[in-house]
Amino acid sequence: MALYAAALGLTGVGVGLRAMVKLFGGTPFWYVPTLSFFGLLSVALVVGSFLSIHRRALPWLLMVAATAPLAIDILIAIFY
Repeated sequence: MALYAAALGLTGVGVGLRAMVKLFGGTPFWYVPTLSFFGLLSVALVVGSFLSIHRRALPWLLMVAATAPLAIDILIAIFY
């Protein structure tokens, strides 16, 4: 589970670096808040996953759920 969380974290850092580079080049007003919202949602789900470690399946379900907002972040960062 820690490796999965590390992979999500490193992917998030990559998206953040790409967003920072694009930010210096000029972006519309919705770009940063949208990336921030989905990034923080993913982080909140990962934190919830670690806080629910005493359950059997819930941490894994939350980790999988954390992948979806990060995937949206990746798509926004790549295609915009």
